[in-house]
Amino acid sequence: ALLIPRPVPIAPLIADAPASPAPNVLWVVLDTVRVDHTGPGGYDRATTPRLAALAAEGVTFERAYSTASWTLPAHASMFTGLSPTRHGCHDQTLRLGDTPPTVAERLSEAGYTTALLSSNPWVGADTGLGRGFGHILDAWRWPLSASFLPVSALLRPWRGEDKGAHLMAPAARRWLDQRPEDRPFFLVVNLMEAHDPYHELATEHLWRFTDNSDAVRSSREYSRALKAPGSLPNPSPEAGRDLVDLYDAGITADDATLGALLDELAARGLLESTLVIVTADHGESLGDAGRWGHHATPDEEVIRVPLVMRLPSALPAGARVDAPVSLVDLTPTVLDLLPEGLIAPMDGLDGRSVLPLLASGAPWPVFAEVLPPDATHARGRLTLMGYDPDTFRWQVVIHDGDRLTRGPNGDVLERVGAPDEAQGLDEAARAAQLGALLDAQGGVVGGYPGVVEVHQMPARLGARARQRARRLE
Repeated sequence: ALLIPRPVPIAPLIADAPASPAPNVLWVVLDTVRVDHTGPGGYDRATTPRLAALAAEGVTFERAYSTASWTLPAHASMFTGLSPTRHGCHDQTLRLGDTPPTVAERLSEAGYTTALLSSNPWVGADTGLGRGFGHILDAWRWPLSASFLPVSALLRPWRGEDKGAHLMAPAARRWLDQRPEDRPFFLVVNLMEAHDPYHELATEHLWRFTDNSDAVRSSREYSRALKAPGSLPNPSPEAGRDLVDLYDAGITADDATLGALLDELAARGLLESTLVIVTADHGESLGDAGRWGHHATPDEEVIRVPLVMRLPSALPAGARVDAPVSLVDLTPTVLDLLPEGLIAPMDGLDGRSVLPLLASGAPWPVFAEVLPPDATHARGRLTLMGYDPDTFRWQVVIHDGDRLTRGPNGDVLERVGAPDEAQGLDEAARAAQLGALLDAQGGVVGGYPGVVEVHQMPARLGARARQRARRLE
C-alpha cells in the first residue's frame, strides 16, 4: 500500500448521471508500441497474448495511424479529435491550450466519472492533457522517485525498476472502489514499459526474450547515445538484437498490465458493458532504414499503431478493418457509441467515427505531421541526420492503399495497395491527387483561439519531471 499513490482529485463532476444506459470506457495507450510487434499485427513472438484475445472478441483496425511521431501531439489528437496544427499542442508549444474541448470534458459534462492514470510526464495536467479528468495519477513520479524508500530499495534487486506499470492495476482498483457506482466511468491508462530506456523493466519481464547478460548494458549505452548532444545511436548488430529483445519484453509487460485491468473489470461484472480501446500514441524505429527511436521522422514503423476496440453490444467479434483510420477518429467514435442525445456534438473535428467502416463504408484520407522541434538537442540531431531544423517539416497522407510523404526531399509516393486501386491511376497522377489532399489539409489550420505560446517545457513541471520528460522525447 505504501507504493500505491491515491489518484489526485482535480475537478468535481458537474452533471447528474445519464438517464439512459451508457457504456463505460477503458482507453489504454501502449506508449511507443509499433503494430508489427503485436499479435494483432502479425508478430511471430507472443508479446501480446491478452491484446490478441481482446482482438478476437472485438474489432481490429489493421491500418491505424498516429497523427504525430511522439507522445504530446498524438495524445492531444486522441483527446480532441483534431490534428496537431489545429489543437496547437506540439513541438512549438508543448502544451494544450484551454480552448479545444476534450472528450474527457464532454463525458464529465454528461455525467461520467473520469480518471487518467499516466506513466508519461507528457500526459497529465501539467501539459494541459488532464482537462476533464476528475482524478489524475502521475504514476511516472513513483517508480523512480520512490527508490529512496527503504522498502523499495530492498525490493529493487528482485522486482527490478519499471516505468510505473506495477502501480496501474492497484491504482485502478482503488479508484473503481471509490467511484460512484451509479455513474458510467471513463478511464484512460498510459503504459510505457516499451519506451526507452528499454531495460527499465520488472525482473519478471526483463529476461522474457533474452538470456544475454550484456543486454542491459546495450540498452544503457543506447539510451546515452540517443540523448547525448552531437551523436546518433548506431548500435552493433548484436546490440541491436538486444534492444529489440528488451523492447519486446516491454510490450509484454504492458500486455500483462492490460490483462490485469481487464480481469479487474471482469471480476466486478463491468467488462461486458465497457467499451475497451487499446492503441498506441506512436511506434518506434528499431534500426529500420538505419534509424532508431522516434520523433524525427514519420516512418511507417513510427506512425502506424495497433488499434483494437471491444464492446459486445455494439461491435462485432473478430472483425478486421483494413481501411486506414487515425487517432483523431477515436473521440468521434466514442461519442458515436453513446446513447443518442446524451452528449452535445463536438463540431469541427478532423476525425470521423469509424463505425461506418464496419458496414463497408467508403474510406477517407488520414494525415500525420512532424513539426520542427524547439529543443536544442533535438535540433542538433536533425542536423546530424542531414536536415535543416529551421525548415524541417513532414506531412503524410494515407488513402486507400497509397501513402504520400512530403518532406525535406520532396514528395514520395508508396503504393502498397492492389494494382487496380485508386481508379488505376499511374504513379504521377496518384501522387498529384494525394498532394492535393495535403495542400487542402495544410489550409485547414487554426479555428481554435487561445493556443498557448510557450516554447519551453511547462513551468509546472518540477526539475526532476523536466529531466524525465526530456529523456522521453
